[in-house]
Amino acid sequence: MTDLDNLPQERTVSADGAERMFNLTCALLAVSDDKGLNKLEIFESVPGYTQRFEAAGKKIDSALDQLFSRDKRTLVAGGISIETFYFAHDDENNQNTRYRIKREAFEWPESLELTAHQIGLLNLAAEAWAGGSLSGDANSAVTRLRSLGAVGQESDIIGIAPKILSYEPGFSDLTEAAENRQTVTFKYRVGGGDDITVRTLEPWGLARVADQWLVYGFDHLRSEPRTFMLRRIVSKVQFLSESGSRVTFEEPDAAVVAQKRQEFVDRTASQIAVLEIAKDSEAWFKFAMDEPANAGSNRIEVHFYDIHVLAEDLRGFSKSVKVIEPAELTSIIEAGYRQVLADHE
Repeated sequence: MTDLDNLPQERTVSADGAERMFNLTCALLAVSDDKGLNKLEIFESVPGYTQRFEAAGKKIDSALDQLFSRDKRTLVAGGISIETFYFAHDDENNQNTRYRIKREAFEWPESLELTAHQIGLLNLAAEAWAGGSLSGDANSAVTRLRSLGAVGQESDIIGIAPKILSYEPGFSDLTEAAENRQTVTFKYRVGGGDDITVRTLEPWGLARVADQWLVYGFDHLRSEPRTFMLRRIVSKVQFLSESGSRVTFEEPDAAVVAQKRQEFVDRTASQIAVLEIAKDSEAWFKFAMDEPANAGSNRIEVHFYDIHVLAEDLRGFSKSVKVIEPAELTSIIEAGYRQVLADHE
């Protein structure tokens, strides 16, 4: 008998139940936030419920209602935020309740930190989700919802999957190196200039800070712990080798690692830019100005790790973004525009 066999029955989820809840999650993610789905639409469209609904003569009986309630509780207990609401013209009874999962509920929590090994595992989980979202049942649910007019023709569950992925140079290699304590080398562009140096690094871990991926560890060039932005790596990350074997390093002192992590967390917390965003511009949606936290204002405070990287990003929005402070950020953005002009003269 396995340990799983000893679990109380209410704590286990069958394979059919897991698949049913996966299909439900995909359906609630695919529907637009302003529409949501009511029970009838869910039971008519989501595999796992449809069979029971049809067997009950297409009526919502107490057994089906209780099954749905248990599934919701299980998903909420697992960290999935299911919201409920009513249309203005509906009375607030159980059958008119509408359900949705906002896509931002799947966004990466700002305060969450992971080890390199955990990032690797989550990448595998994301791939598994993406594969599941391509399954016949999951897509069948969305197809049925389209036929009911509950989701638009453009709705697609592919790409909804939570991701711990990055297109930054060297992300996979640095994750592997940090997990296996292997020394790497790469070319790095210093912030605010074009100077490029070759760095040899004993990577301790990676972190997502202010929308940027960082790798931190012991830098041989400076002979001290340093932090590097992945987007400033301008070469392939190479594993350092001796006699045909990769060079490894000893596990660093936990207190030193914690101190280094705290440094870039504190740095980001202390660096704030105040921006004024043009309504309905690309930047307006980028910075989620329609969210309740920003409602009624066209200004937003943005924490940043590197002022030059923030300037690079803001230049892409042109006149849609006005920097209120700091003045240094305005100067860097303007200098970038002047450089672009000079390069094209």
